[in-house]
Amino acid sequence: MRCAGPGGGPGSLAWAHGVRSTGPDLSKLISAWEEWEAGEQSPGKVLANMKTAGLPQVLRRLVDTGWSPTD
Repeated sequence: MRCAGPGGGPGSLAWAHGVRSTGPDLSKLISAWEEWEAGEQSPGKVLANMKTAGLPQVLRRLVDTGWSPTD
């Protein structure tokens, strides 16, 4: 059963099981991207790895801080 809420925060599956997220793992995000670029992983696997490594939190943080691609 998955509770509503962003990964690692109150209401998330990890939180419900007593596991607190330490935040996004940027090295894992880069590694997943590099595997994609090298053709080593399927798109679905890359997206799953990036989600697990914290991409949603990174994107939320960028939006929250006002970052834009033209910066």
